[in-house]
Amino acid sequence: MRAWGRLMAWDERVSRKVGLRFDDPEKSPEENIRLAQRRRTYWLRPPIVVEESDYLTSDEAKKILRNRSAPRPSVNILVARGILQPCFVEDGRQGVTRTSVEQEIDWHGSASRWKKFTRRVGGVLHWI
Repeated sequence: MRAWGRLMAWDERVSRKVGLRFDDPEKSPEENIRLAQRRRTYWLRPPIVVEESDYLTSDEAKKILRNRSAPRPSVNILVARGILQPCFVEDGRQGVTRTSVEQEIDWHGSASRWKKFTRRVGGVLHWI
């Protein structure tokens, strides 16, 4: 267990340096948000700051998306592809917007089989 804790601490340090995590406790929430927005300017949907009512954690979004229908890609993949909107709350917590999750549910319910197929193929190509 001790080795696992060291491994997790190393992963947090490295992912902050590389720019995959923006929850550095040594910085203020505003600095973490600005850093995330600056580093992700070339993403399809850069992170935004939203109200608490439009905020979902990644775990909440995963539960909502899994309960609706067939298995879908992970929340992180949907964010990377620009399907879900990454966001921050004023206190620096990172997640996705409730609006983008609802739009994904609506799209999945109304899209044709062809559109779903082409999106999956695009997802595989994005992954590769």
